[in-house]
Formats: sequence, structure tokens, C-alpha cells
Amino acid sequence: MVSDHARREMKKDNLNDSDAINIVRGGAVREPEWENGSWRYRVDTPRMGFVVAFDPEPDVLPDAKADLSEVEWVVVTAWRIRS
Repeated sequence: MVSDHARREMKKDNLNDSDAINIVRGGAVREPEWENGSWRYRVDTPRMGFVVAFDPEPDVLPDAKADLSEVEWVVVTAWRIRS
């Protein structure tokens, strides 16, 4: 899921959903920060950065034995790093 704010920021920097997926797969994850009621994780590469959070209102809360690979994350914001 991509927030409205992130969608606007991605459009400004010509970023797309594939960029978000690729950065989460291969970017450097920084220490989380507690902001606006959720833990947010900055994930970046030398070329772009994204901030993601776990879905604050999932349809179903995972139990202790759940496969957490199915937990949704939300792209909060994004930017392209210009050198």
C-alpha cells in the first residue's frame, strides 16, 4: 500500500511501485523511529530513499504462529537522492 503523501512525492521524483519493492528488498534499513503512532523504517540506497511502516490497521491481526511475510507495509514517503 502507498499513502497519498508518498504517491505525490514519488510522482515528483519519477519513482514508481517497482522502485518501492526493489528498495525494500535491497536497500539499507535504518533504525526505526516512532512517529504518528507507528514504527517507521527508513530504507535507502545511494539513489533513493523510502520510509515504510507496517499497516496500522490490518484486516486481521497475525497470531503468534502467523507467517509474517504476509503482513502489509505502507510506503509513507519517498524521495530521489540527487548528487
